[in-house]
Order: sequence, then structure tokens, then C-alpha cells
Amino acid sequence: QVLSQENIENVIRFANKHRLFILADEVYQENVYLPDSKFVSFKKVLMSLRAPYNQLELASFHSASKGWYG
Repeated sequence: QVLSQENIENVIRFANKHRLFILADEVYQENVYLPDSKFVSFKKVLMSLRAPYNQLELASFHSASKGWYG
């Protein structure tokens, strides 16, 4: 399942409200098979938002081995 940009924005707003650190598991970002689905990274959405949201702490995980072979 791919999160929409709107879903990611809601997660970021929730995390900001509750002062949470976001751990984004984006290991399977290359494995999107539905033609109408598009991967959008948490960092890209985070940077597109204005303060205070774009100041939120974020760790994004990716794995080369899971991208094409996992």
C-alpha cells in the first residue's frame, strides 16, 4: 500500500502535535506495481510544508536489497 501525500501530511501534523519523532519505513519504495500509485517520500512532503512542520525530526529507512529483489 502506498500512502498518499495527504495521508503523509496528516501523519506529520499528528507527530508535530504530539511531539513525536517519525520513523518512515520506505524500504519497499521501488516496489509499486499499480499504475495509478506513486511513491512519495516523507522527507519530500516534510520539506514542502511550512514551519513548524518542516522542522520535525525524521528518519527514513531504505534498503538496496529490498528495492529490486525483496
